[in-house]
Amino acid sequence: MDSTQETSTELRFDFSARAREQPKTATVQSINQPRHSNDAAMINRLPAELLLFIFESILGRGDYQGQALSYYRRLHSLSSVCACWFSIIERSPQLWTTVAWGLTKEGFRKVLERSSSRLIDIEFDPAPPQARQDQTLQDPFKDFLDTLGPAIERLRTLKLAPRRFFFINDPAWWNMENVELFDGNCPNLRDIQVVGADCKWSQAAFKGLESLQLTLVTFYSIRSIVDILRESPQLKRLEIRDCEVQDNVPSDTEPVSLPNLQSLCIELENEYGLIAATEQLLEHISAPPQCSLYISLAYIDEELEFLINAFCDWLFGRQAEAVLEDVDGFKLGYTASTDILSCSADFELLSGSASIKGGTTGSMPKDTEYVLEYIRGLFQQSTATETFTTLRLSGGAVELLNDSQVFTPLKEFPSITRLELVGPQRSSRDLQSGDVSGSSAVQAVSLFSTIKTIILRQVLPDDIMAILLDSMSKCQVEYLDLVEIHVEGEDFDKAGAVVEALRTNPVIGKVDLYVTL
Repeated sequence: MDSTQETSTELRFDFSARAREQPKTATVQSINQPRHSNDAAMINRLPAELLLFIFESILGRGDYQGQALSYYRRLHSLSSVCACWFSIIERSPQLWTTVAWGLTKEGFRKVLERSSSRLIDIEFDPAPPQARQDQTLQDPFKDFLDTLGPAIERLRTLKLAPRRFFFINDPAWWNMENVELFDGNCPNLRDIQVVGADCKWSQAAFKGLESLQLTLVTFYSIRSIVDILRESPQLKRLEIRDCEVQDNVPSDTEPVSLPNLQSLCIELENEYGLIAATEQLLEHISAPPQCSLYISLAYIDEELEFLINAFCDWLFGRQAEAVLEDVDGFKLGYTASTDILSCSADFELLSGSASIKGGTTGSMPKDTEYVLEYIRGLFQQSTATETFTTLRLSGGAVELLNDSQVFTPLKEFPSITRLELVGPQRSSRDLQSGDVSGSSAVQAVSLFSTIKTIILRQVLPDDIMAILLDSMSKCQVEYLDLVEIHVEGEDFDKAGAVVEALRTNPVIGKVDLYVTL
């Protein structure tokens, strides 16, 4: 073969080789192109710390049960976007601190491994048994704890909520009487939330407990609750909701002191449990003056006045005389269902830098008269020269503006200067017609004509103008110093146009628009 043939053969071979390389090169380029695009994206130019903060914000876990598994699905979706995000998420222990029932064994291993030495939060929300009818709740719970192994010492929060499955009628499924929570082997345990699980309580595990929330738990007597609290001196928040107490407290039960308690909520089951249980529990809990108190008045008729007296004695009896003598402000809020069959009231008394917070739930608006009467007496004895009242109405309670009798107890209170409406709607006949005739108008003249500020929250842009002007008409307010409007982000631009129109109204001084966070 001459040199010309050899050269031609080499050229043909080189051309064939390059031809084979072209698809491979094109494939590599097609892969690298999105990578370069990801690197060039503005969000990936942010510092890793800031990007992680964004991830934490959009991944924020809620308080409802079963949220942890959904959280990890969203986390997986984020980590699948690009290699940069995957690397940040995998190397961020703070994103891997929740251990949930329902994770696979491999999922358990990854979460415990990637959380490093961080404290962990447990959500135990098991599905009811399908194959084994003789199985109880304590069996999967023990298996769950065994899977955690030594990591149980890193436990910070426990959410034990099996009663999401209310259709399980077999009481054996709820039985956890043979389960002792952690046997004291949880030095970092700070928060426990239990829904519908009756189990043994290991007081040794509660030494550092700061928050305890019990729902749908049955106790033989108040002593059972007090014994749980006795070894929890660091407790700051205590909520007992829809729990049943079956019998009177034994006479030899010693009270418990909770020197760090900041909030106490007692909503015991009054229909089927012991009606006097709330009073008995208040008698056995000592807390600092700044601790707030919220109780339930549901299903209480004949003993309502006794319970209100116990409520007032506990809440106000712990206050220093100087605080009660200098009360200068009162914030009162009502929240109700649409039909106003059930109403909750909360209040805050201000005295210099001190405040007294409390409230009642499951009652009618008129049931708060007993508490208001007590508070009215404090104002009559107050030496403060400038006093005020703020009124907040939420949900169906906005319709209470049409009821002249509800606010009669406020006649002898300081003037109402601030009105806050949460979730107002143009649904009632009066709201649409703007009719302010009759007793409502007479009542408004005496109570609401002193309002200087109106705040609207959770309001639709199309309703802002009508609701605001109608409220001013009903309350007989001739001039407003300030109007605050709080809307969702997607409604901001539309609400902005309404605000501009309101700013030209001569009877309104200043109008501010805010985005609800």
